[in-house]
Amino acid sequence: MKLANLRGRAAIVTAPDRAVDLHQASDGRFGPDLAGVYDQWAEVVAWAQGAKLAEGTAYRTDELGPPSPAPRQILGIGLNYGAHAAESGFEPPEHLPPVFPKFLSSLTGPVGEVTLPDGGHTDWEVELVVVIGKQAHQVSADHAWDYVAGLTGGQDLSERIGQLRGPAAQFGLAKSHPGFAPTGPVVVTPDEFADRDDVALTCVLDGETVQDGRTSRLLFPVAKLIEGLTQVITLYPGDLIFTGTPDGVGMGREPQRYLQPGQTLTSTVEGVGSLEQRLVAPTKGEPHCSPGAPDGTVERAPSRPRPRGMPMAKTEQEPVRDQATDHLLNPANCVLALIDYQPEQYHTITSTSRDRIDLNVIALCKLATAYDVPVVLSTVGVDLGVNEGTAQVIRDELPGVQEIDRTGVNAWEDADFRAAIEGSGRKKVVIAGLWTEVCLTFPTLDMLAEGYDVYPVADAVGGISTTSHERALERMVAAGAQPITAISFGAELMRNWARTDADNLRTVMNWYFPKKQQLDQAEGVQFDNSGS
Repeated sequence: MKLANLRGRAAIVTAPDRAVDLHQASDGRFGPDLAGVYDQWAEVVAWAQGAKLAEGTAYRTDELGPPSPAPRQILGIGLNYGAHAAESGFEPPEHLPPVFPKFLSSLTGPVGEVTLPDGGHTDWEVELVVVIGKQAHQVSADHAWDYVAGLTGGQDLSERIGQLRGPAAQFGLAKSHPGFAPTGPVVVTPDEFADRDDVALTCVLDGETVQDGRTSRLLFPVAKLIEGLTQVITLYPGDLIFTGTPDGVGMGREPQRYLQPGQTLTSTVEGVGSLEQRLVAPTKGEPHCSPGAPDGTVERAPSRPRPRGMPMAKTEQEPVRDQATDHLLNPANCVLALIDYQPEQYHTITSTSRDRIDLNVIALCKLATAYDVPVVLSTVGVDLGVNEGTAQVIRDELPGVQEIDRTGVNAWEDADFRAAIEGSGRKKVVIAGLWTEVCLTFPTLDMLAEGYDVYPVADAVGGISTTSHERALERMVAAGAQPITAISFGAELMRNWARTDADNLRTVMNWYFPKKQQLDQAEGVQFDNSGS
């Protein structure tokens, strides 16, 4: 099996440059986030072996992100090839080779630009990268491959001046500049290789092959590395191990050679594919970004001096209203109710896409968690054996929240659901559910009749038709409901960027908007922000 990070979503590669969305193909059982896939790796592989997958849709390599975009640990291994140790001036290690971290901010996908650090000597190091698929501690070499999800390619880009400057070497920092850990293009399960312990690696700089090695020459092969590492640390699903580089690096040449702006570096791992990094010079004073970063965020350069006469921006926190009497939503006066986000309901929604519903429901969950808003989660027909439970992608966001299963379609008529809402002590109910015209509308109308303020989340719900969805929203508004959106919910909870809890919303927005943009592009949403 080959797994890719296609526009931020888990995808199974079915043919060269074609893939199917894992979340959609599995009816929501797995994905779309890659981190959750590695947590369920054994189940994903077992499912994929029996699944009848479609041909898939075409993609470009530059649409791929890092195959494991959120590892808890990225470990680098030094001097793990004898010839590389020799060219670096060291004896081959007799015990576990040097281990160093590569920090998450350096992680990118297989294609993109890398800004060379100003005044540095940046070197190349093609490597086989191991992706962990099961938690591992004190594992023997005989069983180590059982803990491997798959193999991918990596470039351990290294700035040598910072790395070797005394009094002690700075491997981790010097190898963690933005874009210094490109990985990909895909993760390939070990069974796909003719010999998982003998994989060819090449690195080509502007058409010249500068590294050509095989993993059969590793001093400590994959199994021995995992054995050695796990005697000390615990490896987690999604963790990355850069296993070491063969000889041919720039530092080991005579004269030494380092990467220059305008060059293109191509790193290939047999059976996996190629990475391509275009090297650019730093641009002073401009925002720095690394295309393909895991979360799509941009690191900004220091702000420019404030022109004379321009008033200083407010930095003091505005007074906070009394949360008990506040007529707007705040973290202390509302409860979030999520109703019937089950596969059977999803299958009948046509007013919007499942991906868009999931995006906004997950945003609601993240916001509720960040601002300590209580959540009431309900299903229908699970105990009767009619339906499955809440979609796993939502359950993953709400650890510890218990489902309240019902037999009736109106949640407000269920004693346990009603008790949970009443038990929160809050009279403002933010509510979302499937379908809009039934499972959302009925409890909304009942709660309004009993004096609750009810806020249906319009972009996190869907109906069996666009007409059904729209008429249901109109019916609720006519009865006094106040529709909101997922992100407006977060803005209403926060309200002031100077508050200490504003970072909660920033974090969710940094996650949300790149995914929304990808979804808009995938669904062909057209908009004009030109201002003309």
